[in-house]
Amino acid sequence: MDCSATHDAEVTLRALLTGTRKWPGDDAVDAAAEARCNAAFASYVGVPFEQSRLETDFYTTDRTGRSAGDRRLICLVYDPDNTSLTRSLRGSHL
Repeated sequence: MDCSATHDAEVTLRALLTGTRKWPGDDAVDAAAEARCNAAFASYVGVPFEQSRLETDFYTTDRTGRSAGDRRLICLVYDPDNTSLTRSLRGSHL
């Protein structure tokens, strides 16, 4: 993707959550996704999430998707003060 084109978020990680098809519960899925996304955030942005003004979010499957074998995780980073980014946040140290 061309990061000079207007965008509101960037993908920092595409991965699979560990585990089986059995639904571990919303809290467990959220905790696992947050841990993976925060690690990816630090690597992508260049500072730990806790030291950044940027935010992170994620998309993952629901109970139905998990039971079908879908364990995808997509992590995002975005700037809450700028929803029309025209440059990459990679290595920005913001």
